[in-house]
Amino acid sequence: MPYMLIFKAVAIFALMVTIAVGVHKYNEHFRDQGRAEVQSKWDEYKASQDKQRAEIILDYTAKLGKAHDDKERSDAAAVARLAVLDAALGNVVNTRAGVRLPAGLLDASTAAANARRTPAANGSGQARTDPIPAGAEAASGVYDESAIAGYIVQSARSYDDAVGLWASCRAREDACRDARAKGTP
Repeated sequence: MPYMLIFKAVAIFALMVTIAVGVHKYNEHFRDQGRAEVQSKWDEYKASQDKQRAEIILDYTAKLGKAHDDKERSDAAAVARLAVLDAALGNVVNTRAGVRLPAGLLDASTAAANARRTPAANGSGQARTDPIPAGAEAASGVYDESAIAGYIVQSARSYDDAVGLWASCRAREDACRDARAKGTP
């Protein structure tokens, strides 16, 4: 009889283990399905993020390329405008009575300097107040009047270059800001 009791206990234990293993396999089956569903959603999300990132990078690269091309075209136009002024400098006559500038040199220099400037280029509308550094002429007290005409043209060139660089930086900043707004870090 004791063998019968041991046999029944072993049978009940085997039945409980079989049920536990079956329940575990049943639960694992649904867990695997859930994992596969979550993985597929993650893969879709990751693919959409990669696609969006690639589109943003391509758009950003295109905008940077356009800004670069615009800057090169603008610089080429500025070089052409300023070459006319350089040629006009050859017509400056320096006599003992004073310097004679070709007609319209100052107006042409002003127009060339402001060619790339947009109305909103100087946001504050305020002129700079920092002092102009003294050159060798100021130290010696001797000025050549023809050099003044050269300074006028050079200042037009420098100002035009500064405005061109500023516009290029703004275009690049706008492209970067657009890319960041679309979610690219």
